[in-house]
Amino acid sequence: MNKQPEITDMTRSIFVEAFCDLYRTRSIDRISVKELSAKAGYSRATFYNYFTDVYDLLEYIEDELVFDLMKRVEAQLTESFSLDGFIDSFVASVSEREMYISVYMNESNSSSFIKKMKQKMIPLLLNVFSVPDTDLPAQYALEFYISGLISVLGSWFRDGQQIPVNELAELIRGILQEGILNQIR
Repeated sequence: MNKQPEITDMTRSIFVEAFCDLYRTRSIDRISVKELSAKAGYSRATFYNYFTDVYDLLEYIEDELVFDLMKRVEAQLTESFSLDGFIDSFVASVSEREMYISVYMNESNSSSFIKKMKQKMIPLLLNVFSVPDTDLPAQYALEFYISGLISVLGSWFRDGQQIPVNELAELIRGILQEGILNQIR
């Protein structure tokens, strides 16, 4: 597999896309490796060269999404320490990975993805803002903040993205800068 990394990456991506298409409409326990491989246009043997089962593939996608979001957020925050930068990098990540993120934003699929996001994001933000990890009020505030972002994003996807992503970002920015009451009046 390591002899041709471009082909390896492309094959893995095809399996990821096929999985996301199936996972969007049914639970993981109803997705077989046989069906997934056929949808991807590969044999089951090829699938097993990359993943041990559909749960392994699910975890791979989650880990890739979380890593990508963390990398972008960390780069933006260490560069400018700005709320605008954070939201802009968040929006860019969502826009570029929309197909994959939308799969995890429905209520039945999202729990492990959201948990991973929080487990990675809170320590990152504490570190970036030089807040000790023993500061429980800061951790609670970040828990509230990240939960709110994820919840709004999930609602946005479930509602069919009825407003543009940039408008959603402005709403989030307004809530954080001016408070919720100013946004709903």
